[in-house]
Amino acid sequence: MNDVKNNYPSVESIWSDFLAKCPNNKLRETPISFYFCDNKKDADECAELVVKKIKQATATSLWWFEKNNEPLPKIGDQYIVTNWEGKAKAIIE
Repeated sequence: MNDVKNNYPSVESIWSDFLAKCPNNKLRETPISFYFCDNKKDADECAELVVKKIKQATATSLWWFEKNNEPLPKIGDQYIVTNWEGKAKAIIE
C-alpha cells in the first residue's frame, strides 16, 4: 500500500459523491487514498480489479505498518483506491 500524500481532485470528487449518496456515513473527512503495488502496470491493474469486484481483499504486512509507524486497520475503516497517477477509482472498507 502506497499512500498518495496529496489528494487529487478526483479523490475529493469521489468522496463528495459518496457522501451525497450515503449521508449517514460515519466518516466525513476524506480518507487516506493509496495505490497498490510499486509500479504503474500492477497498480493500475489492481485498481481495475477492485472496480470490477474481482479483487475484494488485500493485506499489508505487519512489517509495513511497523516501519511506517501506522496504526493497524480496523473493521469499518474506509480508504480510496487510486491508479498509479492518483486518479480515484474506488472507495473500500
